[in-house]
Amino acid sequence: MKILLALDSFKGSMSAREAMDAFALGVHEVAPDTQIESMAISDGGDGLLGSLSAVLSDMGFTERTVSVTGPYLESVQARYLIKGATAVLEMAQASGLVLTDEANRHTLDATSFGTGEMMLDAIRAGATSLVMGLGGSATNDLGLGAMQALGVQFYDEEGQLIQTPIRASDLGRVSRIGLEPFMNLTSEINVTAVCDVDNPLLGKRGATAVFGPQKGLQAGDFEILEAGMAKVARLIESSLEVAIADRPACGAAGGMGAALCAFMDADLLPGIDCVLDLLQFDRALVGVDYVVTGEGRLDYQSLAGKAPAGVTRRANDAGIKVIAVAGQNQLTQEHCRAMGIEAIYDLMSIARDTSDAMKNAKLHMRTLGREVAQKHFMNNN
Repeated sequence: MKILLALDSFKGSMSAREAMDAFALGVHEVAPDTQIESMAISDGGDGLLGSLSAVLSDMGFTERTVSVTGPYLESVQARYLIKGATAVLEMAQASGLVLTDEANRHTLDATSFGTGEMMLDAIRAGATSLVMGLGGSATNDLGLGAMQALGVQFYDEEGQLIQTPIRASDLGRVSRIGLEPFMNLTSEINVTAVCDVDNPLLGKRGATAVFGPQKGLQAGDFEILEAGMAKVARLIESSLEVAIADRPACGAAGGMGAALCAFMDADLLPGIDCVLDLLQFDRALVGVDYVVTGEGRLDYQSLAGKAPAGVTRRANDAGIKVIAVAGQNQLTQEHCRAMGIEAIYDLMSIARDTSDAMKNAKLHMRTLGREVAQKHFMNNN
């Protein structure tokens, strides 16, 4: 029996690697002869570098660390991978939610300036092809901070240059855009943005409405941010002649998807497919009897392009059975079977409560490993 563990992170409790190690330990307690291979995955959000670092290091990529401006102007150390003209970056490294405690988040004050500084460092290091993982961002500034760090100039109604770093609260002030310094730097730069959502920039499914609350959206801020984003979107569309307001995935990472499309003509791709290709996932499926995939929470977003859905699709195409594990499961067994998942298991089914599931996640994951092995692997060894 050979199984492939392909898990995303369990945010707040376990990294993908920790979850897979705990699960494998449980499996081997019941079925010690089971051959287990592990592959940390990501759908393009935070965790992208952790998923790809080992494989890319083997391919000759090296890690580079740069000091940049965090989402709330603090200095942070951001990592990315680079080899020759190609750099792989993760927005969460410079502008992520993980960099700020929940109690200290305030959406209007956050900036993506540090992400632009990280991109600038990669360009100065020789990269002309940037692969950017979107997701896990603390920002909702339509990516203007990042573009400003790369040389885009934003002016207010009086013609005054808006000083760096621009924040989400400044969106309503923007009345003119200057591109000359930016174009001189980035005209030969190609960007591929990978993300795990297809939300548009504006509206009920837009960046602010859907993701603003987790970034510290305060009562009364929605109207301010939505109006500011709509104003800048109109300005960008008229100035650059590119449609972003309703384009799928432009709402990713607080509008960073829109900024990369509009200013850098970026390709927006589903994160999981890009990651699985880089990881040579299809090759890893050879000889595998079961794939075990999952993430912190399986819900209806998981059905629409999240990491487990991408893994399941490829495993099914190869005729391989799939088991899913999660911290919390909100899908029915019928939905999972429709996806091609044989069964689903979650930590909440064995933990006392949410606090126990988070605090003792590794212990419970080990228990799930034993349970899955007993029910699915024992008769096939």
